[in-house]
Amino acid sequence: MRNSLLKYLVFFSVLILFCQCANKMQTNNKAMITGEKYYLPMPEDQFWGIVHKSFITHDDHVNGENLRLQLAMLDDSSIVKFHLRLTQLMVASYLGGLWCAADIMQGGCGDSEFTYFRMWLVGRGKDKFEKALKNPDILVDEEAYVPDGFISWSLWQMPMEMLNIKYGDSFSIHSCVDYERFENLYGKEGADIDLSWGEDETLKKQICPKLYAKYNAQ
Repeated sequence: MRNSLLKYLVFFSVLILFCQCANKMQTNNKAMITGEKYYLPMPEDQFWGIVHKSFITHDDHVNGENLRLQLAMLDDSSIVKFHLRLTQLMVASYLGGLWCAADIMQGGCGDSEFTYFRMWLVGRGKDKFEKALKNPDILVDEEAYVPDGFISWSLWQMPMEMLNIKYGDSFSIHSCVDYERFENLYGKEGADIDLSWGEDETLKKQICPKLYAKYNAQ
């Protein structure tokens, strides 16, 4: 009886010590990423490799779970850098011509809808993304718009969710980012965008003739 009790005491003592060490490691890791201010994104090839492995269906829930598995293989600083590369691509795609394409394809497109649209475009992969930035009319080859079909919200949400699960809801990925230095390098959304097509159907047709013909013929 005494030996059994002693074994239980030793077991629980070890368990408590393990939990304390785990909590200390988590605290130290949290202090490391919150104490660091990141502003350089993940390398493009690495980012696009993760996207290509994750976004393989038209179901954002499935793609999001794929993305979770890919991000789980990274350290915390790389997850922050993934977020920064996505942010950089969102800045690069904040273009009047692309917004015009989104407006035509969706029958109207506000600021939030344009954010979702660009995330969807990132989810389509590097080749499609880069071609669409140069000529948004190439999106005429994409499948017709389905409600919620353009949303790839998991690209934005999953890195934050994974770090929140690890460090608690009060943790913010934004606390790890030096946005001033980031914007000095990559700019920010809203700078010098031309939305003159907004009330001009003729101009919309000139910017995206194939898309305009496709979506206005339906």
